[in-house]
Amino acid sequence: MYCYRVVFILLVFISFSLFSVSAQTPESAIRHFNNGNNRYHEGDLDAAIEEFSRAIVLSSTLSPSTRKSMQNATGFAAPETDSGGITVVDPFTARAYCNRGLARFVKDDFDGAISDFNHALEISPALGQAYLNRGAAKRAKGDLDGSLLDISRAIKLDPRSAEGLTNRAEVLQELRRSAEAMTDVNRAISLKPDLATAYYVRGWIR
Repeated sequence: MYCYRVVFILLVFISFSLFSVSAQTPESAIRHFNNGNNRYHEGDLDAAIEEFSRAIVLSSTLSPSTRKSMQNATGFAAPETDSGGITVVDPFTARAYCNRGLARFVKDDFDGAISDFNHALEISPALGQAYLNRGAAKRAKGDLDGSLLDISRAIKLDPRSAEGLTNRAEVLQELRRSAEAMTDVNRAISLKPDLATAYYVRGWIR
């Protein structure tokens, strides 16, 4: 049974005050990011992937001084380049990778999705949404142990994630660990009583 929830990052946690008035590249990257969000919700996944890809590439063109300001403001020291040769500048890029990975996941491109979630986590290891989504992609590929590990990491980062607990309950049930699954789904319902998926999963476990 597959009714897991994945998380789409809608908010751009980036401050326009970091950019000079004349700097257009950061604004362009953010515009493509937001366009990608819109295309995703319209169901145009190919266009969403293209927009997120543009956001990732454009974010690599920021000046060293802007990169330093962004890193200081976020408290995050990014690596110079990723394996694709694109300079990583700040957690904004991680969120673009995460959302592009989700679009690929919905297209059943699970390998491509996992690759994007890997990039996101290389940049921002505390991005719980990337662990949760990578866990869903691994589960779709049949890697239940890997899925369980990733979802558990997401829950460790956010113990009150009802979606994470529900996803982990499903994986635990598939692993025939019903008692643990029931504990997780009951906890999810206590945290978020209106989460319909959790009731569905609890019914399946019962």
